[in-house]
Amino acid sequence: MSKNMKIKYYGVRGSIATPGKSFEKYGGNTTCVCIETDKDLFILDAGTGIRNLGNDLLKRQFGSKEGGKAHIFFSHTHWDHIQGFPFFLPAYLPQNEFTIYGETKEIKSQDENNLERIETWSIERTLSTQQTFMFFPASTQNMGAKLKFNEINHENSIKTKTTEIKTLRIFHPNNSVAFLFDFFGKKYCFCTDVEHNDLMIEKISDFAKDADILAFDCQYTPDEYENGRKGWGHSTYEIAAEICNRAGVKNLHMIHHDPSHDDKMIDDIHKKALRLFKNTTAICEGQEFFI
Repeated sequence: MSKNMKIKYYGVRGSIATPGKSFEKYGGNTTCVCIETDKDLFILDAGTGIRNLGNDLLKRQFGSKEGGKAHIFFSHTHWDHIQGFPFFLPAYLPQNEFTIYGETKEIKSQDENNLERIETWSIERTLSTQQTFMFFPASTQNMGAKLKFNEINHENSIKTKTTEIKTLRIFHPNNSVAFLFDFFGKKYCFCTDVEHNDLMIEKISDFAKDADILAFDCQYTPDEYENGRKGWGHSTYEIAAEICNRAGVKNLHMIHHDPSHDDKMIDDIHKKALRLFKNTTAICEGQEFFI
């Protein structure tokens, strides 16, 4: 039995998909990561990158008569993290099975009389609403695969036969979730869409302690953050490097690139990040890693 963990990035852009020649190196698809072990396949977020992941999976067991099984984890349900789900073709095939994890949120809204009320939005309700007919021609009920929805409970880790997945609620508008995958002591930490403060830096440093890889939200430069981006829910490479140094992380993966940052700018940001933490990679769409 192999004890390697494979990580492949299918989307590393933040906020909105960004095509164009100036964005070819790092890619324009929004967040989607695939983790594979010999026993399990995990998908992190369903941004536009999940379409290409789905096409790859159809060439394997997910396109066969036997079908395949996978776990899909949602950090949160802002558009750039769910908008690819309706285009995830393996979910339309009845031989496939997906176990889906997400937080249930309590949201303030107003009724027809302008009275405030609290609405409960599960991950199932959110994905289903995205595919109502006003927005998309095929509903989640049109997806032939077996979809099993689970609420994330931060008190308990999620366990498969070989992997333990821990969760951490992190600071972002309406909150986000960080995930730590532990496969026979090999650790991959996924921490996107987070705004830093002293408490968050401390909590994430503890959460990611001794991780082999920390994939972290590096959407803004420090100057951008200090000049108009505070409160927007994202972080910088300086904070990522600080967490890695404090936590003893082996490798930093810079993700969630800002849609205004072209290849040249991300190259420059990467050079600056390397001065603070030498094992830093500015992730390109399609990159693969093994731990």
